[in-house]
Amino acid sequence: MREHARYPCRVQVRIRIPGQGEFEGEMTDAGMGGALIRVRRAIEGAEADVLIPHEQEDVLIRSRVVRKIHSGQGVWLYGVEFEPHFSERPKLAAIVDKLRRR
Repeated sequence: MREHARYPCRVQVRIRIPGQGEFEGEMTDAGMGGALIRVRRAIEGAEADVLIPHEQEDVLIRSRVVRKIHSGQGVWLYGVEFEPHFSERPKLAAIVDKLRRR
């Protein structure tokens, strides 16, 4: 069972993977504990930085890939667990609150 609620969404995000670069994805649900992200390429490794648009900036949330599902036709779904720096927690909370109120 999840510690934090997840809220459905369709938010374009960028993902940075050490040694693999940065690419586009779509966050399909999110909460304080993590998110499900749809991408069109395979991710290797467990570390990922997720850049989520918020107000006039992109908020970088350090994350860890905890689940990988190949859904076919070149699409992968990744469950990521957020491990935000303490300075990013208030911004993440504002993002999640906005999703919750939709």
